[in-house]
Amino acid sequence: MRFQTLFWILITLVGFQMVEAQVLVRGNVQTQNGQPLSAVSILGYQITTSDTVLLKYAITDAKGFFKINLPKSEKNYLIKAKALGFADGLLWVSPADTLLIHTFILPPKELQLREVVVKSQIPVQVKKDTVVYSAKAFADGTEKTVEDLLRKLPGVKVTEDGKITVKGKPVDKVMLEGEDFFSKNYRLITRNLTADVLDKIEAIDNYNENALLHGIEKSGKVVLNLTIKAERKLKVFGNANIAAGIRERYSLNEVLFSLVKKVKFGIIGNANNTGYDPIMNAETELNADDNAFSSFSSAGNGTHQLLFLKMANIPDVDPKRVTFNQAKLLGTNLNYRANDKLKMKGFGYYYGDKLAAGNITTQQFLLDNTTLKIQDSSGNFRKPTLWAGQLRADYLLNKKTSVRWITDVKNTRTQNDY
Repeated sequence: MRFQTLFWILITLVGFQMVEAQVLVRGNVQTQNGQPLSAVSILGYQITTSDTVLLKYAITDAKGFFKINLPKSEKNYLIKAKALGFADGLLWVSPADTLLIHTFILPPKELQLREVVVKSQIPVQVKKDTVVYSAKAFADGTEKTVEDLLRKLPGVKVTEDGKITVKGKPVDKVMLEGEDFFSKNYRLITRNLTADVLDKIEAIDNYNENALLHGIEKSGKVVLNLTIKAERKLKVFGNANIAAGIRERYSLNEVLFSLVKKVKFGIIGNANNTGYDPIMNAETELNADDNAFSSFSSAGNGTHQLLFLKMANIPDVDPKRVTFNQAKLLGTNLNYRANDKLKMKGFGYYYGDKLAAGNITTQQFLLDNTTLKIQDSSGNFRKPTLWAGQLRADYLLNKKTSVRWITDVKNTRTQNDY
């Protein structure tokens, strides 16, 4: 009995000390009209000269009542009542207090939300004769060049040699921000400019080079107009890639464009011996006017076969491009718009390549007393080069008359050894 009496006395003293070691704050939260506020956060902070620490929190009930216990301390407390749409209520508590009853009266507070702009992303838009593709909607990060992105657009097809069609119609040329670069040899742009600079791709049907004939004559021609991201076109943009590997393999690609102000220019350079063709095996038509002059001609067939090897007596060898090449490309384009009437343009490029391939074929015949070994060796060396350029000026005399001056230079040569 004596032991049990001592135990209960000890429990009572401990409970008394625990109660004494707390600061109890209770009360209710109301509006200025005396209406109780439920679900109000009651936060208990301990305030020091260097820090503010959240110790306890509580939530008011349906009638606005709350109760919060704070550990006894020699430091000040701050009780804060927070409710959405109301100003905060504050109560300072002294370390000497053990029980405090308080009513928070919260005045209303205007809630200002930050402006949120919701922009819908439309992958494809049709505006009369123009189809607009959003580059962001179709890009997934795997595309490297413009040509790679074009392959993903609905209604657009790109052949192995880089020719583009839109809804079955061949693309006449590719422009940048409405400016004609490199005329019909658009593969200089699509195979060398990176896709990450694009904002939109516009496929324009019935495009007419002559501004006076817009809306009057349906040309039937399709052109692509590449629009550049706003942050890119405000300054010089482009890309440069350098790579080197085993067996003395190398690849260098450099693209630089400026679409700022009156003078716009583009520079494209490529050098590699990895089998990559920066211009493709395609017709090298330069002029935007079909009637001005035709494509380069080789052996009278209207095309210049730059990159295909004619392998003689070599069985089971793909006659397409092999990785024994040294390709070099440099293209430049300068557009100058002096005023609303006068527009001038000049561009040119040089392309050279050296391709070499060899093959050794060995056949063995088992005879009665010996073995007969026959070995054939063959080689192919091909060195095509071309350079071409164009100067052009357009002058608008009046609303019905314009004058165009064009001069072209071109040269192509192919050396073959078998």
